[in-house]
Amino acid sequence: MALIQPRIRQTAPKDVVPAEILGWEGTADTICKTNRINLSHRYGFKLVHKNFKAVLSKLEDCWDDSPGDLKVMAGVVAVLRRIAGDVHLRDKLFEEDCSCLQKVLAVVREPTIAGAALGMLHDATHHHGNIPYQVVFETVPVLIEVLEKCLASPSNKMDVENAFTCISVLAHLFSAFPCSPRPTCGCEPPVQPAMYDKAVQLTLDHMEVNGQLHFDWWDLHHILCLFVLGSARHFKEPLAQSPDAIAFIVACLRSSCFAIRCRGMHSIVQLYYTLTPQVPHQTTHTIENFGLETELPPKISEAMTRYGLDKCVSYALSKLLGVVKEAAIECRKDGDLIKLGKTLAEQFLLSDMLPCGLVCAYFVNEDPVVSTSPPFTGRRLVDCLPECARAMRAQNDHDAADILDTHYCARMGNRKGADHAALAGILRDPGNPFFYWVMARKLDASTIIWAEKGLECTDIPPYIFWELHYYRGCAAMTFATGQLSHALQYSPIWDKAIAYLKTAFHDLRIIVERAPPDYQYMLDALDRYIILGLTVAGLDLSSDLHEISGLLDQYQLTEEIYEFIWEQPPPDTWIKRARLAIMANWDKGARWETFFAVIADVAPHEAKLPEDFYADPVGKTLANGELTRATRTPYLIWTPNKKQVRLYSCSWCGYSTAVLHNCTRCKLVLYCNKDWYQRHDWPKHKQHCKSPVIEV
Repeated sequence: MALIQPRIRQTAPKDVVPAEILGWEGTADTICKTNRINLSHRYGFKLVHKNFKAVLSKLEDCWDDSPGDLKVMAGVVAVLRRIAGDVHLRDKLFEEDCSCLQKVLAVVREPTIAGAALGMLHDATHHHGNIPYQVVFETVPVLIEVLEKCLASPSNKMDVENAFTCISVLAHLFSAFPCSPRPTCGCEPPVQPAMYDKAVQLTLDHMEVNGQLHFDWWDLHHILCLFVLGSARHFKEPLAQSPDAIAFIVACLRSSCFAIRCRGMHSIVQLYYTLTPQVPHQTTHTIENFGLETELPPKISEAMTRYGLDKCVSYALSKLLGVVKEAAIECRKDGDLIKLGKTLAEQFLLSDMLPCGLVCAYFVNEDPVVSTSPPFTGRRLVDCLPECARAMRAQNDHDAADILDTHYCARMGNRKGADHAALAGILRDPGNPFFYWVMARKLDASTIIWAEKGLECTDIPPYIFWELHYYRGCAAMTFATGQLSHALQYSPIWDKAIAYLKTAFHDLRIIVERAPPDYQYMLDALDRYIILGLTVAGLDLSSDLHEISGLLDQYQLTEEIYEFIWEQPPPDTWIKRARLAIMANWDKGARWETFFAVIADVAPHEAKLPEDFYADPVGKTLANGELTRATRTPYLIWTPNKKQVRLYSCSWCGYSTAVLHNCTRCKLVLYCNKDWYQRHDWPKHKQHCKSPVIEV
């Protein structure tokens, strides 16, 4: 957010307040000129950094020399607003021993000059970052009070503008508070549920009264940030006391503008997102005896028979367990680790759900006369993997050894070890999809390119084929929702993000339409596919969503299969909760339909859904791999003489300031300081850092 210049609102008409009161920018120019504070170029900001205490002392004198003069008070705050454009200076302004915040809050309470202080707070908190606890604690109640007063006079245009600015600042404060240092005195945190709920309700009231007349994309952005980030970061149950706010977010999906629909999808997913890991599947009695002793319920039997029992996940895993048990018993008798390792490597290519904590009874003979210990260290199946791998390497069977090492590292939580073994396998055998599948499981920025390369291989095992599509679809959905929700869109970024969204939609559709009915990620794929489908269709769907009734029937059947096969209730995942919230509020969002129809033209002009979205993608849509971050643009500060001051951004934290240091080698990358940020960014930057002298 620090890279985007906030919109500067127009002041109210002259017939609302006296013209001399509105001239605080001119007063700020006079104060700067009189006190030799030059903020019209970066060098001037550097001087303020150098003489910060002296500058504050001069502004303090101006404030004290004209007590009660609204024009001077607004001018001083306007100067503080310009200084706060530099993030490091902003942090100094908000130090606890500084009285700047009290001056700003005093101006906020004056209706005729409140716009000057609200503009300062907007720009100062726009950077997020380390907003001190005291700022949040003292500012939020004052802003709520001002917002209430603005609602009392809905016909006053200046109050309407101030109300929108209040909402923007509240969004900044509530979403930035987790970064704020907590006090050590044991005080209550400022973000109380009642205070937050009141801010949300006042925002909704203001939208209903004035939203259709005074609204733009930035207002929508800040309102959604207030609803989503404020709730998700502070409370366990998202917007528990404000169901109307969730209905407003869902209403974005019914907008005629595709960009607004994408913004709503990103917000509802972000609202329910949690990092809680899913519990891995354990072998059940149903799987161990699948097709033998277990009788399938008629509905489940019909679905799995129609697909093909021999192609179902449960059948493959049941067969795999039988083979592994026989191999374990043979290994107990002859101690042949090579034969056991070869069998395990072959089975790992058929399923990744082998329980490596398998009971040691298959390896330890209870008869002490025959054997007292397994032919390897440890008593679980997972313990034999590294020793089997070493034995197979001695026989030059490196591919199978890498498969075993990869599974062992993954089971033991050694992600780097698993990546190392997988990369070694790729270098040795680039046509083996197993190793690409291992790399794609990281679900990070590289997932899409690894999955794409894996799908180019031939003879892909079924479970690897499904999971490569699943992982690529999940990663593509994450990147697409993040990029398509940005306030500013440029054609290259927009086109790339649409390619991600299209890839996610088609990958998830492959899982939903073609994967086995007992596929372990089918429920998650259905949740994601339904959310994407609702976003793409938008207004074309009816209020009762009967168009997706077939998908909902499939979802219900998948839940029954899951509960029967895995002998536990379906997990209550965050993506499921997001999907249920959308469906529950789809009809409720109709109250905002006219509202979004009015503001549809405020979205970026590139925000159009491609006509061939539903067609199968042709060729590689994501040949360049991950979505590259947009080139950092300088933070522009406008001075009254219509000149721009460019404050460049730190390559590590993204904050804009006048005191940046060049990379000591390439002289191209900028950092706030060399000791901390440059050292931490070096692992990524060193791949691109080149010295001009070396190049010559």
